[in-house]
Amino acid sequence: GTEITGLTNEDGRYQIERADGKRLEADIVVMAVPADAAAKILKNLAGDAAELIDGIPYVPVNVIVSGYEKTGFGHDLDGFGFLAPKREKRGILGNLWNSSIFEGQAPDGQVALRTMVGGAINPDTTALSDKETLDLVQKELYEILGVSSDPTFTRVIRHKRAIPQYVIGHEERMKKISGIIDNYPGLILTGNAFK
Repeated sequence: GTEITGLTNEDGRYQIERADGKRLEADIVVMAVPADAAAKILKNLAGDAAELIDGIPYVPVNVIVSGYEKTGFGHDLDGFGFLAPKREKRGILGNLWNSSIFEGQAPDGQVALRTMVGGAINPDTTALSDKETLDLVQKELYEILGVSSDPTFTRVIRHKRAIPQYVIGHEERMKKISGIIDNYPGLILTGNAFK
């Protein structure tokens, strides 16, 4: 629950700098954070790697959490959800059926869904207002799942840097980063940006 602002190495031990001014000492550091956070933390330890890491592009995704009465569905929701193929030219990326996947996600007689919009396919949809976003999701869920009722609950969560992009040159970037980080035994970078 504490922000990490930097990382240095003194006498073979990592010094983890916290936002509250305190330091932690470690022999091994595993960084499982988004690329921009990793770059900020590594800036003083491995500036060349930090610069390469900070250049990993991301796309935005909005996640819309919604609850519905179960009786308002034309589909049984017996499954995980769906991804919308690009060729279908949908306004949403996909939909997860949280209450089918995990227990306790919705009260009895209701369902909880999680819909994603944006990404590399349609990043402009993340700029829609909350109302426009909810209208888009409702329209898509009506067409795909036969949802005939309005949601009983909604929340729009906006992630400006949601999904790292493996653009041309990403593999070479990863090799350069690894070459630098290999000079720091016990420092491990992991997460979806570092594939």
